[in-house]
Amino acid sequence: STLSSSSAASDVYKRQGIYKGKAPVTFAKSAGDHIFVLRADGYVTTAYSYTFDSTDTDVYIKFPDLKEQQ
Repeated sequence: STLSSSSAASDVYKRQGIYKGKAPVTFAKSAGDHIFVLRADGYVTTAYSYTFDSTDTDVYIKFPDLKEQQ
């Protein structure tokens, strides 16, 4: 599965604080509910939830741009 964000160099974390890499990032999919946290310097840190099904099909997730800090 691949997760991406249009915001440049977004760091991607899972809810438990596990660093997954810089977007776009590819990782093994596991079924169930997941929370991803996107962080980037100069942008508001944002969390998104996503539910993966139990199929072996790869998934491409694209989240909205992060908002610039004011």
